[in-house]
Amino acid sequence: MISSLPHLTCGINRAAIAFILLMIESMYNVDINEHQLLFVVRSIK
Repeated sequence: MISSLPHLTCGINRAAIAFILLMIESMYNVDINEHQLLFVVRSIK
């Protein structure tokens, strides 16, 4: 999934992304899909 979004990994540690997604999934009990990931990344910027 993340490899299909190379422009998002520039300057971002993939392990950190995976960890954040796991935290979000455990906190909100939801499955993160690519559209949600894009929304989250845009919200952070």
